[in-house]
Amino acid sequence: MKKIKSKFYEYLSQEVVFTKDFSKISNSIDYAVKPNDSILEKLKRLLLIRRVGLVSIILLMLVISVSLFIDLEKDTIYLNQPDLVYNPLDINETISEFSYVFIAKVEKKPSVMQFDGTGTNIPYSIYEVSQILYFKGDGASSGEIVFYGGENSSGSLVLYEGVSELPELGVYYLILANKAKDNSSRVEAGQFIVSSGQYQIFELPDYDPTIDLEHQNNTIIEIIKPYVEISQMYSVLDQLGEYSTVNDLVADIAEITRQYTLNENIPLSLSLIVDPIAFLTTIVFSENIFLVFLSGSIEDDSAKVFIFKIDEINGNISLYRENESDSIYPKPYVFSVIAYKYSEEISYDSREITYINQASFYSFGFAIMNTSSEKQVYYNDTICDQQTISFNQDGNEYQMVFCYALASQSESRIFTFE
Repeated sequence: MKKIKSKFYEYLSQEVVFTKDFSKISNSIDYAVKPNDSILEKLKRLLLIRRVGLVSIILLMLVISVSLFIDLEKDTIYLNQPDLVYNPLDINETISEFSYVFIAKVEKKPSVMQFDGTGTNIPYSIYEVSQILYFKGDGASSGEIVFYGGENSSGSLVLYEGVSELPELGVYYLILANKAKDNSSRVEAGQFIVSSGQYQIFELPDYDPTIDLEHQNNTIIEIIKPYVEISQMYSVLDQLGEYSTVNDLVADIAEITRQYTLNENIPLSLSLIVDPIAFLTTIVFSENIFLVFLSGSIEDDSAKVFIFKIDEINGNISLYRENESDSIYPKPYVFSVIAYKYSEEISYDSREITYINQASFYSFGFAIMNTSSEKQVYYNDTICDQQTISFNQDGNEYQMVFCYALASQSESRIFTFE
């Protein structure tokens, strides 16, 4: 132990000699250096630029947001729809209100007529239409429609509630309209008036004018079928006048229908009244007279039974129309249609005739049973009157039981069978 200790002291007493140059070492060491003023200025400018850029982006986003908000506000000005004199959910009443029902292509919008104190307080958009295909009424193959709605003088789009957009250029529409009778500061005589875009104009997606209506897509068929059928029916019935007997009235319906179906431009699959026509009976019920006739073929399962309320004045007979003495309200025929299939025990498509007479509402319910059925028909829990009808078609004898009853407007108006 003493020997190790003496060696250690001897080592400590030795002189330590540095063989490296310290200056070279010192030169290789990096020291923290205080930046000069030019570097500081550059840093400040860089930070300032970044701040200005960030503020600019924020301001730009704010301006864009405000612009979008203003644009949205401009596009959402809706006015209350004026009261209609007809029920737009009743196609019969709707068709009776308009003299023209047609398909047309919207070509261009040459002008917008601002409100000037005349007419309705809403901009009028004028559109040129072409390739008009009439179902009710007749006229030129092109024309102009006056659509109630458009951009006002401030650039805002003004529409009635229930209308989502203006008609689109290059698109085909089903249009219901009347023509303007006189010139005014905003409307010219002969222009088609579309005052309610929600109920008078219907877009026909992918409509192809080169093919028949029966071969259009299902969406188009569903849109146009009820309007076309009622329109074509009115085109037939509007040719009728007064007759001395019911048989004469039905005979004229049959002849006009036959001539109508010979027209190659008439899509028969969309016709409501079709050839042949067969008179069935008249029913006198609750001081009302109803004409009953059969349209179409029983053998082909295309038959329909029509029930029309008729007028008898001074010994002359004509089809009854509501509001004949009122120039404001529409004048629909009062009728019902029942799809008839003789092969079924209860062959009915229950319909009602509802009309107003001296401020009172009446609802006549009609149904048809096959004579082999022993069931009783009820209309609002009231037993229906029944009348057996015999008739001949194509050399075959048929019978049906016609069922009918009267109800008030406040009742539920449903059929039941027991």
